[in-house]
Amino acid sequence: MRKYEEIGYMKTVLVTGPTGTFLSLDDVKEYLRVDHDASDRLIQSLIYAATAQVENITNRKMVTQTWKAYADEWPTAFFTLPYGNLQAVTSVSYTLEDGTVNTLDISRYIVDSASDPGRLLLSPNQDWPTDTLYPSNPIEIEFTCGYGSPGNIDVPEPIMIAAMVLIGDMYAHRESRVIGPNFKYAEVPGYITSMIQSYRLFNRG
Repeated sequence: MRKYEEIGYMKTVLVTGPTGTFLSLDDVKEYLRVDHDASDRLIQSLIYAATAQVENITNRKMVTQTWKAYADEWPTAFFTLPYGNLQAVTSVSYTLEDGTVNTLDISRYIVDSASDPGRLLLSPNQDWPTDTLYPSNPIEIEFTCGYGSPGNIDVPEPIMIAAMVLIGDMYAHRESRVIGPNFKYAEVPGYITSMIQSYRLFNRG
């Protein structure tokens, strides 16, 4: 099932999700000092819940994943792609008023993955297409983002520590902190948010 999100003026659709989590079950159990398997399912669920929370706070994605971002018009300068840690842009396509889909040649644009968040901008002496676009989400940019794949990931230490602390808090107070069958966290303590505030992206698209 596809996941839809609104990011600034660009709607995004998840194409390929992460293949795992940025915190391993074994590492979290060691942090929690849990030496049995009876709570593995609970702890794994708390890892997912903590990941969702730190991603929501930072507006970033932790583990490598592929998304499509949509825009209604070409920018005056460049596209700022959401989620940070841009790894690559797979394709840029656009739909014309009559429904025809065209792919923008890679020679016409530059992928700036050195900036964070990453950017998509015109190559020198190039212009964006001037054709009349389809009225709804005509421009589609497929891109890959994230700090890396499980086992080969480079999430900043403060984010990892904040997630561990969050999991520890949820595990210790799961009757009052965690609500619902999907382990939704009731409220993230302010000190945890402060730990990762400097990694937050304010330009979300």
